[in-house]
Amino acid sequence: MRRTAAPFATGLTLFALVAAGCANNPDGAPVADQSPPPAASSTPSPDPPSPESTPTAAASGVAPSGRTSPPPLSSTDFPTLRPPSGPPQKPTDQLPDSIVTGLVVRGGNGPCFGVQNDDGKLYALHSSGGVRLQEGTFVRVKVEPLLLRINCGPGEHHSIVEVMPVR
Repeated sequence: MRRTAAPFATGLTLFALVAAGCANNPDGAPVADQSPPPAASSTPSPDPPSPESTPTAAASGVAPSGRTSPPPLSSTDFPTLRPPSGPPQKPTDQLPDSIVTGLVVRGGNGPCFGVQNDDGKLYALHSSGGVRLQEGTFVRVKVEPLLLRINCGPGEHHSIVEVMPVR
């Protein structure tokens, strides 16, 4: 019950304040203060408080007269990151061990193929599914451990599960 009463009371108070400001004008628009300005005196008076220090100027969100932009939202600068100390030591685009991406260096109708990745590591891949790979093509291959005792040439031996050309 208290949760619904607080917003209602706040809304009612806000409505009363707006209605009170519009009550003196038949059009319903707020009326500016019509009182005459104070007369200039010969004795110096203390400086009036600056508009930035008055709570009503800061709370209203309106820029004080003579200022072209609103005050800053924060008195501190945004935190910034330092520049990196150098390139990363490990690759940042790690692929799972079951994915091999590289250039076909031994192609043809199979069943054995050779793929070399960007790091220069050579893979000897075997497929019994009738795959055809053209030498010089860049491919992404899903592999699994090779269970057959087949020598497909130099490199780490795996069995091909799926081949996807990279464009």
